[in-house]
Amino acid sequence: MGSLVMATASYLDAKQRAGDWFIRIDDIDPPRAQTGATERILASLAAHGLHSDQSIQYQSKHSHHYQAAYEALQPDLFYCTCTRAVLKDTPIYPGTCRSQRTPIEGAATRIDVSTWQPIEIQDGYLGKQIFTANVDFGDFIIKRKDGLWAYNFATAVDDSRDVSHVVRGQDLAELTGPQVGLIRALGKLIPSYSHLPLLKFPEGDKLSKHTHAPAINDNDAIANLRLTLAKLGVIAADAPTIEQLLENAVSFWQLSRIPKSLEPFPRAENGC
Repeated sequence: MGSLVMATASYLDAKQRAGDWFIRIDDIDPPRAQTGATERILASLAAHGLHSDQSIQYQSKHSHHYQAAYEALQPDLFYCTCTRAVLKDTPIYPGTCRSQRTPIEGAATRIDVSTWQPIEIQDGYLGKQIFTANVDFGDFIIKRKDGLWAYNFATAVDDSRDVSHVVRGQDLAELTGPQVGLIRALGKLIPSYSHLPLLKFPEGDKLSKHTHAPAINDNDAIANLRLTLAKLGVIAADAPTIEQLLENAVSFWQLSRIPKSLEPFPRAENGC
């Protein structure tokens, strides 16, 4: 349900701006992929009337874009052999391997952010946000030791290519600093960001697989959407079909109307 809330919010924001809303599947980490997960996500979005305005994108097919960006950033990249055990007591990477500019087999690739200027964005929901690289996130990984692209890097590259507005949950707000820093380093246009409050259980845990959130019942899609709109503070005229309900909701959509915290989602809630 938490994923549906954020998907619906981004959809309504795009449509209210007369823009395109599209689906991108983050599938760059095969070891963590669950069989059939992508198909279930796409089927559930379709059941709730959330259809991509463009061809569905898959990050696994964007390696050429990532490689080009990697090469463009080469002067600022270094190769890190530090283990998690070594770094476990250092919340911000201390720059241990910054001088290692020659590739090493089995090393992670990090970007040197020591010279980055403060990063300031005007979040559409949270207001002004300022990130100081050496204080807030440090030299972060671009390419993992196993050769896979890091999430921050892939997301920043994709967002710099064809995205004007990003609407997502506040659990990703802290990633905006490194992502915007990367986009700026690449000389690309920086999207506008809006980070919305998360749907949580009464105990304060966000809805996720790890907190045993119930799966959505796609057969109750219109009921799910009505509940979603209520959580987002969207007071729209009710309608008998999903398409009409979403159309009505678009005309009422305003980021400023979203509550500062969403009404908790009871663990015993049925119908979703």
